[in-house]
Amino acid sequence: MPRRTSPLYPFPARRCVHCVRNRCVLSLERDPAYHEKWRCLVVSSWDRALEESMDRADAFGLDQERSVKHCMESLDRQAGTEACARFSPAEKASEKNALGCRHLWKDTCLLLAPLCPGACPRFTLDAAREAHPGFRP
Repeated sequence: MPRRTSPLYPFPARRCVHCVRNRCVLSLERDPAYHEKWRCLVVSSWDRALEESMDRADAFGLDQERSVKHCMESLDRQAGTEACARFSPAEKASEKNALGCRHLWKDTCLLLAPLCPGACPRFTLDAAREAHPGFRP
C-alpha cells in the first residue's frame, strides 16, 4: 500500500516578539521600506486627506485654530468613504483600534505581512508573553 503524506504546516511562533496574530512583522521592524507596501489602505487615504486639508488651510492663511477645525471637518467627511475588502470587525479587546478592523496593527494591514514561518532562526522570546502565558494577541 502506498504511503500517503500530508503537507506540513508550520505553527506560528506565538511566543516570538515578531509574531503578531500569526504574521511575522520582523521585516517591518527592521526595514521601514516594507512599511508602505503593508500600510492599511484606509489609513493611507486618511493621511492623504489630512495632508491635502492642511495644504488648503495654509494656502488660505488660516490661523491654527481655524486650520485644525478645517482639517477635522475634512477628516469627518473622509471617514467612511474608503472601504476595504479585507475589513473584518475586531472581536477581541486586543484587536480594538480606530478603524475597528481586526487586521489593523499600528497602521499596518497584517494580511499584507507574511505568515509567521514558525520557530525560525529569528525567533526571539517575548518576555511579556512569557510572563502571561495565557495572553494571545
